[in-house]
Amino acid sequence: MFSLVVPDSVRLKFVLPMPDSWPLRKKMEMNFQPHRAKPDVDNLVKAFLDALLSDDSHVYEVHATKHWGMEGSIDIDKI
Repeated sequence: MFSLVVPDSVRLKFVLPMPDSWPLRKKMEMNFQPHRAKPDVDNLVKAFLDALLSDDSHVYEVHATKHWGMEGSIDIDKI
């Protein structure tokens, strides 16, 4: 199984892509704004940790945010 080195204390910034159906004007207004729809941020954190780490028991602190963006991404930083 693939395993990524993640710090014991981590900041995760989830950038979720906006739907193609949104007009450009709405995309420009919503870019970098908080994402207040599903999926829930706690589900994103759990999926991230479970998918990329064979054992995430060493992680004792997580700060996570989710925002709208033109393209999806996950930024990972040590706290």
